[in-house]
Amino acid sequence: TTSITADLTDTSDTGDSDHDNFTKDNTPTIEGKVEAGATVVITDAAGHEVGRGTADASGSYSITTSQLPDGMMQKLTITSTDTAGNTAQTTQTISVDTTVAQLTVTALGTDTGVKGDAVTQLDLAKAGANITMSGFEPGAHLEYSTDGGSTWQSSYQPHDGKNEFMVRQVVYAGNESVPTPVSYVVDNTFV
Repeated sequence: TTSITADLTDTSDTGDSDHDNFTKDNTPTIEGKVEAGATVVITDAAGHEVGRGTADASGSYSITTSQLPDGMMQKLTITSTDTAGNTAQTTQTISVDTTVAQLTVTALGTDTGVKGDAVTQLDLAKAGANITMSGFEPGAHLEYSTDGGSTWQSSYQPHDGKNEFMVRQVVYAGNESVPTPVSYVVDNTFV
């Protein structure tokens, strides 16, 4: 008898951790261990072959699949057949997401001045980024950059004067939306 292991490679597992089986790669690579020289075949839930390879002398294999559709919890079956004809099987469930919606900043969260003039008063001790958006995907998180996208943080704290930053969303598979520029003025002169 023979046994087989399977996992997404760290470079294909692009989610929040390298073991969550979320990927933005629709041709991910599956790797594992099996008996040396065994043939390894990967099939999708419908039984269609999406990858094939042979284990090396140490029993390691690495197979890049053909293009998989976007979708959550896709079950792949990995079957090995050794040179004596013995088979082993395991499954790998992955989620593929190759797209991310574009965020649109629709308004200031608090706009105390003339609507749409991008000037407002804010309680800076309580204010967050102070923007209203559309296009936010469930399970995504926001990131903010004040240096043109070189670095990203999980929050933005406005300040008195001109506030300029970019905002993007990052979905579970690690996809990032195109950054959306934001600019507004906080004027607390008469507060």
